[in-house]
Amino acid sequence: MQSDRTGSRFFVLMAAAAAITVFAGFARSYYLKTAFNSPSLPTLVHLHGVVFTAWIVFFISQILLVTTGRVRIHRTMGILGIALALLMLAIGSATALEGAKRGFVPAGTGSDPLGGIAIVMSGLLLFAIFVAAGFVFRRQPDIHKRLMLLATINLMPPAISRIWPAGIPLVFLLFVIAGPIYDRVSGRRLSSAYLWGGLVSLIVFIGSVPVGATNAWHSFAAWLTR
Repeated sequence: MQSDRTGSRFFVLMAAAAAITVFAGFARSYYLKTAFNSPSLPTLVHLHGVVFTAWIVFFISQILLVTTGRVRIHRTMGILGIALALLMLAIGSATALEGAKRGFVPAGTGSDPLGGIAIVMSGLLLFAIFVAAGFVFRRQPDIHKRLMLLATINLMPPAISRIWPAGIPLVFLLFVIAGPIYDRVSGRRLSSAYLWGGLVSLIVFIGSVPVGATNAWHSFAAWLTR
């Protein structure tokens, strides 16, 4: 039981780290924009901010429900999570594409709007895949919670880029390997969700940069942004 409580605390801490990263990354441009006199934002960006924030709050709430033994409520709320994830995918993609149309370049991705959205779109794709896998494995808690953590981690690069553009790969890597390291240190067996999910996350993240520079991606992205 002590091991279970300690494991739950780890996921609470990871959720808190994700929330802090998101808030710090978007404080100037969104959460505290009035205090920083930041430029006004399009309605679509505001909608994206609301839905993105809702996912972080939902993720933390789900972890806390399990930690406090309210598993039945956690499972009931899972349906809301699916709907929220679909909104994330739709609105996140639309926001990224609209930004590319306006010439917006995500921090830390160079100077090419079309190439820059490769990282954002790949993160959203992995988010959707991990959430779907989490739903499939919802009756296997050890796998389910690790998949949902990986889903949320793949949303982190845009927030990280606004805090430390040059450090995106390092911070993303730390998020991905935190779970496997904790499991090994605490004597747990390395989960297949971490092994394969973590590897896929790192490969796709690293690969999205060179892919975003290819002519094939530019043609595809140009078609998407028409």
